Amino acid sequence: MKGGEHIAVEIRVSCLVERYWDLSTRQYAGQQKQGTLIAVSSQTDDGGQVEPVGIVMLDDGKWESVPIAFIQREQTN
Repeated sequence: MKGGEHIAVEIRVSCLVERYWDLSTRQYAGQQKQGTLIAVSSQTDDGGQVEPVGIVMLDDGKWESVPIAFIQREQTN
């Protein structure tokens, strides 16, 4: 997949937004929010590397571009 290309999907997910590196736990922390994964795309990070991201419509109505590493599919019963 080249930068800017995307695949359309609609999957319920939980994702970590407003992320920061927590030095005490040595892992990312932030707010866990639920929403619908609308598309998968790619973007360039600060170091110039292309990374896959999910375009998520959060339940609060906001749109977020979230790296795939911080998205989990919600479990269905």
